[in-house]
Amino acid sequence: MIRYALDLSPGSQCLHSYYEMDDVASFTADAACDTIAIYDAAAERGAKVIVPPRVSATRSTRSGARDRTVRRVRKVDRRRWKKESGYYQQARVENIFFRYKSLIGGRLRTRHPDAQRREATIACNILNRMAEFGWPEPVAIGSG
Repeated sequence: MIRYALDLSPGSQCLHSYYEMDDVASFTADAACDTIAIYDAAAERGAKVIVPPRVSATRSTRSGARDRTVRRVRKVDRRRWKKESGYYQQARVENIFFRYKSLIGGRLRTRHPDAQRREATIACNILNRMAEFGWPEPVAIGSG
């Protein structure tokens, strides 16, 4: 189950938003969040980081976990690493954002932060309830 999903553009926001979350077992994001600070923050909290390294990423002694990821992506190709690591879960999250915006709307209707939290929670509960009934199962075309 997805507990948090952030729609962020600048990579600098990743770390700030990460610290606002409670009890995070894994952190999945795109390469914009490929920073040693993210790996360090996750290590402090015992969370697994699933972030593809940037194409220009180099190995670093400052973060063992990030270095292992960079080495693994170089050893196998990027596509295989994404499958091994579970990175494709991010595509599922993006699909859920699409469903959220399509079914519920792209903005919150309330103004007060507490009311916005409740509104978003109710909307997420609706999506989770719909997911219990089952979403269409994605099938890869042309692979094999």
